Amino acid sequence: MRKGIGQYPMFVYGLIILVLTLILALILFGPRLDFSFSPEKNEGYGSLDINLMNYLRTPVIIENLKFSMMDLIAYSFSNNDFTLLQERTENIFKLAYQDECLWDISFELEGDKKSFSNLNEVNFKGERAEFDSAIAVIPTLDGKAINVRLKEIC
Repeated sequence: MRKGIGQYPMFVYGLIILVLTLILALILFGPRLDFSFSPEKNEGYGSLDINLMNYLRTPVIIENLKFSMMDLIAYSFSNNDFTLLQERTENIFKLAYQDECLWDISFELEGDKKSFSNLNEVNFKGERAEFDSAIAVIPTLDGKAINVRLKEIC
């Protein structure tokens, strides 16, 4: 047997103990990372903004072609036909809000404004808070912009 062959296992065990000690020290004494989500710290997006983004990204199937609601909005303004947009919007928001919230969504392109809501269907009580709102801008093919505003009372 060669001299010093018994030192290699001791070196490996010592190295493993050193690495484990360093990892434990980092966990116990290292910097704390805050993974909690709170509106005060992350003021960029609220739940209403997320609802609006999800609405705009919702897939719509028309004649076996898959579009998003954003595409349907631009298509509706280019053809000046809002019946399919109104139908799909009401279906989406009835599922999303059910009877818990009042909602109003409006679309505006250079003064031409369309609005859909459930305010007429639900018995509105004056004790509710004011509307919260979120805004998104949808570009059209001809370089114009459609402003989309979602308002809700929950």
